[in-house]
Amino acid sequence: SRGVTMSAMPPSIDTRALEPPTSATTVATTVASSVSHLCHFVHEWLDFRVPELLAAAEAVGVDVSATDADIDELSAGAGGVYLPVSCSSGSAGLARVAARAVLVKRFVEVWASGASIAELEGRLRACPAEVYAPYLREGSSFKVVVDGYGGSASEPDRLELITRLAKLLSPRGKVRLKSPDYTLVLLVDFVGPAAGGTAGDAAAGAGSGGGGRGGDRGGEGGARRRSEER
Repeated sequence: SRGVTMSAMPPSIDTRALEPPTSATTVATTVASSVSHLCHFVHEWLDFRVPELLAAAEAVGVDVSATDADIDELSAGAGGVYLPVSCSSGSAGLARVAARAVLVKRFVEVWASGASIAELEGRLRACPAEVYAPYLREGSSFKVVVDGYGGSASEPDRLELITRLAKLLSPRGKVRLKSPDYTLVLLVDFVGPAAGGTAGDAAAGAGSGGGGRGGDRGGEGGARRRSEER
C-alpha cells in the first residue's frame, strides 16, 4: 500500500514530474548514514524512462540502480511515476544525471513517508534534524511545491499541507518563489482511498530539478503523499 513520504533535494539536482506506481511502496525515513532517493518521472514514453535514466547515468559516470521489483511496479498497469533509486554518488551525482535525462522530472532525497499525512508527520518528527537542517538554514531561500499523480489538491488543501509542513520543519530561510536555493516538495499520490481526510500518499525531503519537461531548476526538498496506505 502507499502513504505519505517527505523528502528534500539539493539545489544542484534536476527534477521532473512522475506518476506514483500503482502498488504503493513505503520509502523509509531518511537517516544521515543512509539517504534514500526517489526518481520522479514524467508520464510519457513509459517504456523508455528507465533505459534513458540508466543511459544518462552511464554517460556522466554515475552509478544509479533500482531493484527489479521496483522497476516492475513502475511499469505495472497504466504505469507509475515514482522509482526508488540508489546512487553511490548521492545527490551530487543525481544532479548530473538529471541534467541529462529528459524523462526525469526530479530526484528527491526522501526524509519520511507514510500512508497518511498524520503518519508522515510522525515519521518526519523522528527524522534526525541534521538530515534536513542544511536546507532550512538562516540566510537561504526556499519555496514549497505540492505535486502529485492521479489528481490535484484544491488551493485550500494545498495551503493547509504547506502550513503543516512548515510547522514541522520550521525553516529559517526566506520564501522565494522564483529561483530559490531549495524547493520543498510534497508529492501526493491521489490513487486509492482517502487517508487522514485527504486523498493521497506523501513523501518529504530535499532535491532539485533537471532538464526535462516540468523540471524545477532550483534545489528542491519535498514530501510525497498518497491516499492509499503506503
